Amino acid sequence: MHMKRNLLCLAVFVIAMLISFEGYSQIAVKTGQFSFSSDDPGNIGRGKIGGKAAGQRSATKEIKFNTSFEAVPRILISVNSVDIRTSDVNLRYKIEPKYISKNGFVIELLTWYDSEILMMGGTWMAISEN
Repeated sequence: MHMKRNLLCLAVFVIAMLISFEGYSQIAVKTGQFSFSSDDPGNIGRGKIGGKAAGQRSATKEIKFNTSFEAVPRILISVNSVDIRTSDVNLRYKIEPKYISKNGFVIELLTWYDSEILMMGGTWMAISEN
């Protein structure tokens, strides 16, 4: 008797779970790393970010996904390493994703005034519902 009741409860639970998950879509996630450094011609190495020039300076890094998303993803960027030249100056930077598509995006690093960024690295995550 108890076995039949337990099987019935289990069957009801499984059916309820299937019904509740039926409306949910799958989530696709891709991750990777990025780095801006003095080895990048045209970015930090040529003084665009690392130089002492006053005013706003920027560098970009193109990220291409191995496989495309079905919909345009949301992008999260996390900085985990920075090398700066310190001489009574503040670290000023803004990093954000630009030109986001199903195939990739561009990371833009901005700095201004007298900040000198020699290297910056981190990770990114792209998330989309399929």
